[in-house]
Amino acid sequence: KRQPSFQEAAEFFQPPPDQQRFQYIHFPCRNRLPRKDIRRLYLRSLAINPNRIIDISSPARNVLSLLVHTQYFSNVFLILKKANTPILYNFNPTDPVHLRDPTYILLPEQQKSEIAAQCHRNRCLQTLNWLKHHVKHTVAYFFQHNGWVS
Repeated sequence: KRQPSFQEAAEFFQPPPDQQRFQYIHFPCRNRLPRKDIRRLYLRSLAINPNRIIDISSPARNVLSLLVHTQYFSNVFLILKKANTPILYNFNPTDPVHLRDPTYILLPEQQKSEIAAQCHRNRCLQTLNWLKHHVKHTVAYFFQHNGWVS
C-alpha cells in the first residue's frame, strides 16, 4: 500500500466537515465505456485518483459526469483544465433536450421534462445501489437536497 503524503496524513487527523458536499463535473467524451475502463485507463492517465471519484455516469450522449467530494473538486477541475478538457458548466442532466429516444419526439414539452427528470432520478438511484455504505447516506442526502430523489 502507498505511503500517504504529509498533506493526506494531516487531513486524516482532522474532524469531518459539518456537512458533506459533492459536485458533478460534466465534460464531453467521444463514446461510452464501462466505468471500470474509465477509472483504470483514462482517469489514471490524467493523474486523477480514481478512488476519489464517487460516481461516473453518462447523463447524455457524448457527456461524461464525475461525482466528486468538494474537497477534491478543485484538484479534478485543475487536472481537466490542464488536459484542455472543456468543462460543461451549465449542463443540466434533467433537460429534455437530452432525450434521444424517437418515441418522445411528439410528446408535449412538460411530459418530456418529467421523463428527463425520471431518467436522472433513475441514474441517481442506480448510483446509490452500488455505493459503499459509508458514502451512501451522504450522497443520498446530496441527491435529495438537489431534488433529484425524494
